[in-house]
Formats: sequence, structure tokens, C-alpha cells
Amino acid sequence: MKKPAAHLALLLPLLALSLACGTPADDDGRDGGGDGGTNHTPCADLTPPTENLALDTLGPLTQIHAAAAFANQEIWVAYSHPSEGGNFSIQALRLSCDGAPIGEPWAVSADDTINQLDPAIVGSGERVLVAWQSDNQTAPYNLDTHFRLYDAEGAALTGPTELAARRGGVVNEQNAWMPQIAPRAQGGFTLVGAWGHADATAFQAYGQHLDADASLVGESWDWDLRPAIGQVNPTVSLDGARTLQVAWDDGGGSTGVTTSSLAEGAGAPAAATPIGGSAGGTHPSLASHGSETWLAYAGMNQPRLRLPGGLLINLGDPGTDHSPVVAADETGAMVAWYRNLGGLSNEVHFVRVASDGTLSGAGEVGTTNAAPYPLSLIALGGGRFFLTWQDGANPDFVIRGRFLTP
Repeated sequence: MKKPAAHLALLLPLLALSLACGTPADDDGRDGGGDGGTNHTPCADLTPPTENLALDTLGPLTQIHAAAAFANQEIWVAYSHPSEGGNFSIQALRLSCDGAPIGEPWAVSADDTINQLDPAIVGSGERVLVAWQSDNQTAPYNLDTHFRLYDAEGAALTGPTELAARRGGVVNEQNAWMPQIAPRAQGGFTLVGAWGHADATAFQAYGQHLDADASLVGESWDWDLRPAIGQVNPTVSLDGARTLQVAWDDGGGSTGVTTSSLAEGAGAPAAATPIGGSAGGTHPSLASHGSETWLAYAGMNQPRLRLPGGLLINLGDPGTDHSPVVAADETGAMVAWYRNLGGLSNEVHFVRVASDGTLSGAGEVGTTNAAPYPLSLIALGGGRFFLTWQDGANPDFVIRGRFLTP
């Protein structure tokens, strides 16, 4: 299957920006979690800093595609930066809830023969899984998904592993990219992404279960097979009813956001539901806590949020605000988004949202130089959240973090 040009266009501008900037640096070769031990002190017992944090002060610049997870009372961040041969590698770091680094950043995957971008990361029990996509530059099937498993102490339990997803009893050799991950209710993980296969002419949203050792469980599946309708930018969360919630861009981002779900033990996903037709927007972000699931997305040039009861509300300013993300805990949700100031320059705004749509605590992190790579927002519990973004003048981006507290 040749990749539709409309879908390649989603990736190529980011790859062009990434490959055109930054100076390669030596890889440190480390294979574990930064040799920093652990700090599993409960987050609620630590006082977070109030300032913006530079998360990797040792690595080369052009630090991009940051994604965060809260695992075993620690914050893990995965991201990309240039490696020695000029391609991008996958890095990770850990910090405690008082902002103190736990060891130094380390290489998750330093394979210099491929370009590696867009990591996702999540904790499940005593394990943490990092997944990412690569471009092996051998079109037409040049997009691959990889993953690597760690224990709670930061020790690698597997090497970097290419996803060998099966469909109809055969390993699918076509493109697989845009990975996102959620924990499974019974332990392990569920990976979602977009893939091509012989029964479709456009990318389809798919899912794949992995057990606690990162072994594949069963075959991959299509969430809503519609062969000619492109499905990209999937997002996934696990709710308190042990049901996986998923959303993606339908029509390659041209017709809106579609949702589905998969209950524990169910043999197939629930029927897919569009949320707004051509006004439905793009780039969804899901978050679940208990019985509540929140969905943020970019709709009509303005961030939108679907509340747990189904009501849609607008956030921010129309025309300039974009790329919202959401996280949720027992206190409600936090939503963050960019406000474009022109070119690659953005502010980062945030607001708390109650289940009934009441807004509070609106603010911004105090930068005018945030680059428009995806934001990452995670819940730490008790109304605390952690936000990551990329900051600086092109190409000297650094990843930054900010604790958002009550």
C-alpha cells in the first residue's frame, strides 16, 4: 500500500523541521534509567517548585516530542534529540515530585541508522513502557513502531523492539506509526496507532495488547475499518470501569474526531461515533478518571472540550489557540493549549475544569517562545498536574516542565 499523500503531509513538515536543525552529539550509551536509584516518596508529601524547569541540561539542543508519564510516584519523560549520525534518537529522564532529577537522562534507543520520533510513555503496575515511531527511509513502507520496557527502578527489561503486529495470522509489513499507550486493566498495556494493511487504501486506527513483559497478546485489530477513510492521531485512556476509551482524526483530520471503546473481555470495539462532522476538529486528547472521561481537541481554530456528560465547551481564544491536551484526577480536569503569536512562537495556557464545565485557575506558564510540538499533560493526584513542552528559538529547543498545583 502506498502512503496517501495527504497523510504523508502530516509527518513531513515535522520531520523537515527536525532534520534541518540541531547539531548531533555523542550518545552516552547507557542502557538503564539514568543510574539514579529511585524516589518513590508519595507525591503528596513533596513540595513542587513553582518555576519552569529545564528538564535535560546535559544533552544536545533540539530536544523535541516530549511525552510524560506518572509511574510509581515518579515523573518519567521520553523525548527525541539528535544523535551522532544526524538522526534523532529516543531519550528518557526521571524526576521526583519536588522537581529533583533522578539520575541523568539516558538513551532508550540510540540506533543511528533510522530517524526516531514521537515517543509515548505510560506506567502500568511496576512497569513503564516507552513506544515511538521511526522512519527507516525505505519507502513505501518506511514507518515503523518500536517499544521498550522498564521496571519501576528504571532498569531496562527489554531492548528496543520493533512491533510485529499480526493481522489475519500474518505479520503486517506495512506502515505503523503514531503510537499511544494506555495501561490494561489486568496488567500490561494497550498500544494504539495508525497502520496500513492490504485491506485498506488509507491509514486505519488499530490496537494491540501487550502483557506485563511487553509480549504481544493476540492479534492487532482495526477500531473501525473503513478502507478509504484515513484515521490518524489516535489517543487512548483506561477508565474506572476497565474500559479502553479511544479517539482519532477521521478522514486524515479533514472531517472531525471519532470515538470508540473496548470493554474488558469484549470481543470487538463498540461502534465508532463521530463527534461533530466537519466541525469536529482534529488532534484529540483523552483522559479518564473513575467513571469520567474527558476529550479535548482542536475544533474550528479553537480548543474544545467534551465534558464527561457529553456537553461541548470552547476554551481559549478563537483563531490563535490550538493543540489542546487534557489530564484528569479526582478533582476534575486540567486542559493546556498553545496560543500562537506568529510563526513558531507560542504561549502555553492552562485552565482547570470541573465536571459541570466550571472553569477556574486559568493561567499561562510565562513563555512566548514555545515551539508547536505536542504538549504533554499528566495528573499526579490531589489536583496536581505536570505539563511539558518545547521552548526556545529554532533549532535550539529544550524540553521544559511545570508543576500545576491547586
